[in-house]
Amino acid sequence: MSEDVQNMDEAAEESAELPKVESREDLARIIQALVFASPDIVTLKKLREILGDFLDVRSVSDALIAANDSLNKINAPFEIVEQAGGYRFRTRAKYYPWVPPFAGRSRNACRDCLPAAHH
Repeated sequence: MSEDVQNMDEAAEESAELPKVESREDLARIIQALVFASPDIVTLKKLREILGDFLDVRSVSDALIAANDSLNKINAPFEIVEQAGGYRFRTRAKYYPWVPPFAGRSRNACRDCLPAAHH
């Protein structure tokens, strides 16, 4: 078992009310779910409060790369991006032209969050 997975196991055991984080892929899906569910930008500090102190910038970065790879494979119209010291979902540039009617109502569709045209 890798050291990262062992650290995840130890952190999960310390938090009896949460299920065990079983793999890096599991961690990627959990972080994706947390970012999706949060009305605010999700910081590393917040992720560590929820999941455990084993998380570091590298493990979160790796998990987000895996999460975005999964989203790319299904051609999802959104992605997870780093913003203001945390992470959030963002509508991909290709799909943004249809989003403005909802921009005032969705935390993930605001004009300030419009991705760069080259994405």
